[in-house]
This record gives sequence, structure tokens and C-alpha cells, in this order.
Amino acid sequence: MRNWEIYAEMRCIPPVVVRADGRNFKNTLSGLGFKKPYDKTFARAIADTAELLLRKVV
Repeated sequence: MRNWEIYAEMRCIPPVVVRADGRNFKNTLSGLGFKKPYDKTFARAIADTAELLLRKVV
């Protein structure tokens, strides 16, 4: 784990913010045709996925 990922082990209660990024994340989204800076379809998909994962964990 990288030193700057200081919150990776933090556990919290809602509200929770999910940050999704990584190597070539911007280029991948551009290549898939998502609009900048905020594509509503992608944002909804990320929110729905985060909700689904949190419901399974809790």
C-alpha cells in the first residue's frame, strides 16, 4: 500500500464518498465515449454499484 493512501483502512458510517480512479482511468473513460467533466450515465452507474456493494456488506 502506498504511503499516501492514509485512509485505506478507515471504517466509517454514512455518508460515504467513493473515489474511483487509477492508471489510465481518464483515458479509458474518454475512449468509451463518456462526456467530460461529469457524465451522468457513468455517475449513476458508479453510485448504483457502490450502493449495491454497501448493501451486501452491511
